Amino acid sequence: MAERTGLHPNTVRFHLDRLEADGLVRRQVRRGGEHGRPPLVYTAAAVPDSGNEHHNFGQLAKVLAQLITDTNPDPVGSAIDSGRAWGLELVAGSPHAPSQEDAVTTLVEILAQLDFAPEVSDEGEDMMVLQRHCPFLEVAQTHQGIVCSVHLGLMQGLLEGLEAPVVAERLVPFAGPNGCQAYLARPTRPLNAPA
Repeated sequence: MAERTGLHPNTVRFHLDRLEADGLVRRQVRRGGEHGRPPLVYTAAAVPDSGNEHHNFGQLAKVLAQLITDTNPDPVGSAIDSGRAWGLELVAGSPHAPSQEDAVTTLVEILAQLDFAPEVSDEGEDMMVLQRHCPFLEVAQTHQGIVCSVHLGLMQGLLEGLEAPVVAERLVPFAGPNGCQAYLARPTRPLNAPA
């Protein structure tokens, strides 16, 4: 593989180890009576439904959103907390964003990776992030309060984890034909100050 790809054997070995850890390849020792260390043989692991790149989790998400709504006294608060935890997890170990510009740039990059197609605009002292696409639209159409609260919490967790000098204050779902609008502002109290 190193010869075919032009990569160093250690680099190939690293990637094969990662693929094995993810369950995508299987490693076997080839025993052939040769002297020295026996060679390793890697084969692709069978992946269920590997031909289908699109996985539809919409129905499961609807069921879970309904469960949150039915069983929780504060479903919106729980959805925000869950989104916040997700955001914190996504930036765990990332460098902090010392400026508002750095924070918003990182926020937009992560939201773009998650397929929200964000655009930033200034609204006086505050900033607005337009979400031109919702990767959870199918579920948001029937469980808007849950999905949009997870999204708001996600942005809050991302910015909190970056120790950003900006917070996600509110999200206006389906604010217009172009998408949802998230409003960012400077925190009303200093970061790391007791609540």
